[in-house]
Amino acid sequence: MSFVERETLRAQPNSERQLPVADALAIALAIALAIALAIALAIALAIASAIGNALDVAHRTRRCAPSSYSASLHSLRRIAPLRPTWPAVTLQTCTTRPSRKFLKPELLVGDRIINKLPYHFVDYLRNPGLETMAGRVPLRKYMSLKKGNKEINSLLFGLRAKKIKDNVSGLGIDETVGATELDLIWKGQGYPPAFIKLMNFLCENQEKMRDAGGDLTKIYDSYFRDNNDVNALTKMVDAKYFGIECIGFVSNFLRYVGLWDRYLPYEIDQWTRVFTSKVMDIASVSSLNLLIWPGSHVALIDTVHKISGNVADIDLCQSANDGPQCHEHITLQQVGTSGGAPMFSVIGGKPAHTVTGNAYAMSWPDLHYQQPQRLRGPSPGGNAASTVELRK
Repeated sequence: MSFVERETLRAQPNSERQLPVADALAIALAIALAIALAIALAIALAIASAIGNALDVAHRTRRCAPSSYSASLHSLRRIAPLRPTWPAVTLQTCTTRPSRKFLKPELLVGDRIINKLPYHFVDYLRNPGLETMAGRVPLRKYMSLKKGNKEINSLLFGLRAKKIKDNVSGLGIDETVGATELDLIWKGQGYPPAFIKLMNFLCENQEKMRDAGGDLTKIYDSYFRDNNDVNALTKMVDAKYFGIECIGFVSNFLRYVGLWDRYLPYEIDQWTRVFTSKVMDIASVSSLNLLIWPGSHVALIDTVHKISGNVADIDLCQSANDGPQCHEHITLQQVGTSGGAPMFSVIGGKPAHTVTGNAYAMSWPDLHYQQPQRLRGPSPGGNAASTVELRK
């Protein structure tokens, strides 16, 4: 606008003044932008307030919700995802689980509810067995460092000495399975998914074993040359290249149900640090109690059928002379005390229990078994409901 035009406009009455169209559009645009910014700011404040409220609610309810480690009581989860994964089990707790939580019993607070019993673990190991790339291989033998492990010792020594590498990954046996897990297998305390990795390694690299010479060639000739892979691995189990002892059985059951997230090295008489409460009479004996033969053996009570007087009819799961087994209808009888705790004789059963001597019982406070939710559907003979996961 020129100087003359401005002076002319100023001289006009207010009612007669008019802005050029371009200036009017600029003012309108500025007003519209200001309104848009105000609306955006209001929306942002509302969203921030909603998020804050949600976080506050989550913080208040976190303590009594299933932890991220756990699934809800009737949902399924996978344990320790080494190839292949465990069968689905459920663990529920009403507490925030501390990391490295099982080193100190005082950290174990709140109920632990599991939906697998020791006999489920026996079935997983033996029937149908470990799911290798070759097929199912029952882990049905007892093997321990104390009673001799020359077979697995010669196998691992040969694989390491000959530097056998996997055909696909190019990794050795320690990198494939893990040095710590191999050491547990060597002691008879192996983690079942680690057994599977070792067995798969042997199947995939058997030709290298054939050509390596020494003990590896002897192992190939004895097991792989004239057998398919699943039969070769099964025969190696029977020859006690692979097996599990009593501590390994109990420890890996705890891993199986999710109570432990790794192996913890407890000797026989140190298990009172895990199962911390003494069972003070026969009437208090229950499922998931640990029986300890001082200095020699540990086993898990699976089911208590009946208690009468000072005698209980129980099922017992363990790994002893015949490997992982469930012994049904064992007679547990209170026979005296030792160190302030009652001692029990453990006799009979089907198959017969073969560990001699008396044992005392320990419980894990607040550890409970709950039968999985029944899955209903038409039975083969009609419309009646059928159930699964029920023990016969």
